[in-house]
Amino acid sequence: MKNEIVLKTLMGYFLEHNIHRADVADSIGVSRAHFYSIMKGRYTLTKSVAVKLSKRYGFSEEWLTTGEGNVFSSDNDNNYEPDISSLINKIKQQEYEIKELKKSLEKYTNELMELYKKYGLTASKVN
Repeated sequence: MKNEIVLKTLMGYFLEHNIHRADVADSIGVSRAHFYSIMKGRYTLTKSVAVKLSKRYGFSEEWLTTGEGNVFSSDNDNNYEPDISSLINKIKQQEYEIKELKKSLEKYTNELMELYKKYGLTASKVN
């Protein structure tokens, strides 16, 4: 029962702060599947995961492992701030992916135009 309350509180906190489970798993260095299983109650929240959640998000290790005490550690001001360098890296990765998609789109458009010419088609005839 205590574990269920801890998990529901964690889910509420992450939802309130618009933090996705995948981002939590990535930020604490555990697999997404493992973290999902913890959050669904299939696996127990281990001491090592509790330590990582405590360091990253400021939750009390005691509360995470026992369900007792304060939800947040006393030295935490309970203000979640995303890891800026992580966000910048995600943006750079997405910019790169967009650039590559644009290159592919241009390549395929050119190939399609060549096929149109080869077979005497126009875009209006294809539709």
